[in-house]
Amino acid sequence: MCDGVGERFVTEDQVRDFIGHHVKAMVELTHAFTAFSTRSRLQITICEIVSDPLQLT
Repeated sequence: MCDGVGERFVTEDQVRDFIGHHVKAMVELTHAFTAFSTRSRLQITICEIVSDPLQLT
């Protein structure tokens, strides 16, 4: 099932570049998702306040 896994020689630099690239992509994705979900929550809160003004009193 795992034929040829250890046969390909990979340098330490390649591994570092690969991991670095994916970590950077994950961090960017996380930041984008966090910004998006924060904005969505804010919009929902504003919509609730606007649609039900009695909540403010």
